Amino acid sequence: AEQVAVETAAKSNILIRSVTPLAARIQAPPLMEVVYGDIVRIDTGARNVTLQGFVIAGPLPDYLFCAVQIRSGVRVRGGASANILSNHITEIRSASPLLRGCQNGIAVAVGRRFEVGGPQVGQALILGNQIDKYQKGGIYVDNTGSGALIAGNTVQGEGLTNVIAQNGIQISREASAEVRANRIFDHAYVAPVQPCVPFATCVTATAVLLFENVRATADDNELRRNQDGFGLYTLPGNVNVSNNSIIGGIPPNPSLGTPTLGDGIFADVDTALNRIRSNFLRRNVEHDCHDDSVGPNNPPAFVANFWINNDGQTQNRPGLCRERRGGDDDRDDDRGDDRKDDARNHDGDNRAGVNERGASRLNVKRASPLDDN
Repeated sequence: AEQVAVETAAKSNILIRSVTPLAARIQAPPLMEVVYGDIVRIDTGARNVTLQGFVIAGPLPDYLFCAVQIRSGVRVRGGASANILSNHITEIRSASPLLRGCQNGIAVAVGRRFEVGGPQVGQALILGNQIDKYQKGGIYVDNTGSGALIAGNTVQGEGLTNVIAQNGIQISREASAEVRANRIFDHAYVAPVQPCVPFATCVTATAVLLFENVRATADDNELRRNQDGFGLYTLPGNVNVSNNSIIGGIPPNPSLGTPTLGDGIFADVDTALNRIRSNFLRRNVEHDCHDDSVGPNNPPAFVANFWINNDGQTQNRPGLCRERRGGDDDRDDDRGDDRKDDARNHDGDNRAGVNERGASRLNVKRASPLDDN
């Protein structure tokens, strides 16, 4: 039970490895630093630090929540870079269920623009990890200069909940990332107040959340049982989403209610020139394909993004998906995989008391996301 810090350039190029994979455990101690609420922190110019094969586990002490600082399993900041390989990162949440609505608890956090003490930058390879039982988000990459290759991970949310809207993978605020061949399951949120109130309770959980001028490629990911599969916000043309399988099918929970929001791919009104190509979409709550932007593309939809050869059955405007009818062409049935998807919650940002972002869909159904605290 300890916190591990690698925080000088002199520690660059070191390997920290469980000799027997997943046999060694780094456990959150009962008392943790208030400023650095991270189980493992790679910081202050340490480069090419490899963390491999551990169980990295919470829960974290309750007094760390609800705070403006990130609370995480693995944190990369201060211009550091890390290789986060084949770990099981779990229980990155408050010990008390009563605090699990706090917009915090991130399994892996890389960089952050709005950080106590100033903006932070980090880079990471995040490969082959199992990430589950987190509070707010699975993987988070934020701020100009931050970047990551995120591949081959399994990111599993809590399933349908009315406590917090989770994000499986979030890339935000001019960060860059490649998101490839991940499995992202069970992220879904139903508002405690039904029907939900726009800009207040109208939020959703999201498997992959991309917002604010990021450069990102998302290919060959498998998303299942998520409320929103991909959520695109404030993106001026530097995002490619292609060859992903996005199957909804959120299991019902009569005690919580039924989600009324959620799309396979959702592009907000403030997106343009992004390429959405050759995705397979089925059984998403509202639409498989949904775009609220306005532009010259995909007539008769006339949206600002490019939708190319997507195979979906429902859409908010004709011209986004091919809408193949008849026959059994459902990859969900063919693959027979019951792995879980993640849901999207839009992180509430505590700056200036803002909990959810002000931009909304044209039909004012839901508020768009903020990312971290």
